[in-house]
Amino acid sequence: MSHTKVRHATVVVERIFKSSPEKVFSAWKNPEQFNNWNHPGSEGWALAEYKQDFRNGGETRTVFGPKENPNIVGLGRFMNIVPNERIIAVENMHQDNEPLSTTLMTAEFIAEGSGTRLLITDQCAFYSWETESDRTDGWNEMLDRLVAAVA
Repeated sequence: MSHTKVRHATVVVERIFKSSPEKVFSAWKNPEQFNNWNHPGSEGWALAEYKQDFRNGGETRTVFGPKENPNIVGLGRFMNIVPNERIIAVENMHQDNEPLSTTLMTAEFIAEGSGTRLLITDQCAFYSWETESDRTDGWNEMLDRLVAAVA
């Protein structure tokens, strides 16, 4: 699966939560809560592994994909965490040991009244089949689950 060109995209998605920035941020910080909502793919997909060291410079490892063969591995690092305000992380994804994408993700937790506006900016470099639409759909699915998780 060798490709000669890289495709760049910036995906921006947002959600409004009735919960406070502290509660929404906690759903990212707490690994058990994070596992409940942060896995791309719809029915038929599974999160096989998730490990995180939630601190500036801490590493992440995610394994997910179709339930019968979760073959996508994400290796990342938290670059900047400001509690209840911001998370910036980088991640490389591979599928069957082939490069899939590299991303710089910024999550901003913005207080609005008693709730939160969560703004995700995902700057992507795609090396394979994944597209901007795939990434947007994945974020939207995950954020729908996050809304339910912190309700």
